[in-house]
Order: sequence, then structure tokens, then C-alpha cells
Amino acid sequence: MKKKQIFGYNFLGEKTEIPHCHIVISRSITPFPLKHPDAKGTGMELGPKDVKKKFRVRTINGADMGVCEFVGFSFGSIPDSPFKKALDEKYRKYLVDEFLVFQKTKNNACIFIVNPLYCDAKTINKK
Repeated sequence: MKKKQIFGYNFLGEKTEIPHCHIVISRSITPFPLKHPDAKGTGMELGPKDVKKKFRVRTINGADMGVCEFVGFSFGSIPDSPFKKALDEKYRKYLVDEFLVFQKTKNNACIFIVNPLYCDAKTINKK
């Protein structure tokens, strides 16, 4: 049986269908601890200068996604992957260009797209 590639959640962290999502992720969101509910929407402040930078990301219902790389905006920024292919095949018509794309490569590796209003992104300072 093929493993599911797409998980959609509303702003409360409840599973939902793609047209009603605030975050779409390539794995279940359950491994990510809930720490700070009510994201302030600092993701709205991200711009092209922030692409490829690392951020501490918190999103819907306080899910702490950990340290993630900001990949860009819109569908074209999603890295080639089974996640992108699955989105393209079934859900692309529902996706607006105003979402943020992040990639997490260490613990609980995943790719996710999120509405910037439901995303807090804090810059990780290099030491």
C-alpha cells in the first residue's frame, strides 16, 4: 500500500481537505510538539531576501516545526518530491500563490506549505 504523501490541517490543527487548509505537509503533524498557540503571523514579513535562510518555525495550533529552511513562495518553490507530485496531480488548482514553503531536513524531515498568517518564523542566528 502506498504511503500517504499529503496531510492538510486547518488553523486549529484539525485534519481537513486541501481547499480548507492553512498548512499542507508531507507527513503527519502529530510528532511536532504544541508549544505556542495562536501564531502571530510573522511569516508575513518574509521576503525574497530570506530564501535559503534557516528559521525556527511555529504554525497552526502552536505546532513547533523546529529549525527549517525557508524555500520560497508558491508552488514553483516546492522541491521536487513525491509531495510536490501529489499536490500537482490532485490539488494544484486549490493552491493560491500566497503560501510559504519550508523544508525540514533533520528530525521529522518534511516539506510543508503554510498560510503566512498562521506561521511564525524566527531567524536562527549563525554562531
